[in-house]
Amino acid sequence: MNRYLDNSIEKSHKTISHRIAFSSFIISFLLTYTISCALHIDGILLRLCTWTLPVFMYLWAQHKNPFVYLKLQTKAGLLWAFSFCVIIFGLGSLLRGVTGLNLSIPTDVWWNVIILVGLSEEVVFRGFILQQIEEMTESFWVGNSVQAILFAVTHVPYWLSQSQQITSGLIAFVLISGFLLGIIFRKTESLWACMLIHSVNNFCSIALVYPKI
Repeated sequence: MNRYLDNSIEKSHKTISHRIAFSSFIISFLLTYTISCALHIDGILLRLCTWTLPVFMYLWAQHKNPFVYLKLQTKAGLLWAFSFCVIIFGLGSLLRGVTGLNLSIPTDVWWNVIILVGLSEEVVFRGFILQQIEEMTESFWVGNSVQAILFAVTHVPYWLSQSQQITSGLIAFVLISGFLLGIIFRKTESLWACMLIHSVNNFCSIALVYPKI
């Protein structure tokens, strides 16, 4: 009986410690990102150092293999994700009346916005936050909802720093996109699938030329 009670207490202490560590991580992450946006300091190197690297260090501290935990050890689902991207590209082109492709994209935009931003954001939101909250609440839908909300919220400081008009439609798009990416992550069990879709979406938003209204 005492042994069972001791195990329960130890498990409770570990759970509390885990939640405190995770909460501290999220608060630090949000503060760092908000301050960097306010100071107009942004770039893929900064995101890799303040987003991706801390996640890897946190998981190592928790005695977990980051590549296995984040589901980066398998490329399963890439074909499915590629097909999904083709459908999105086709529907977007059809519904928005695309007039052409602008491939004169600066190198830094290719790396910062199209290629590597998907990596850094998917590691934090789908790979890390979603799974951490799912573990604490024992509910995928809670984890997915929270990460999607945080995903949308973190876009606001960046939009403000770029003097971009923030609309309810824009916020809803990012929120829904984050939620759907969470489902894709769950179904494919691969973060690479989410990275591919994320990068293709960013490419379309930059390269597709829409008619002026």
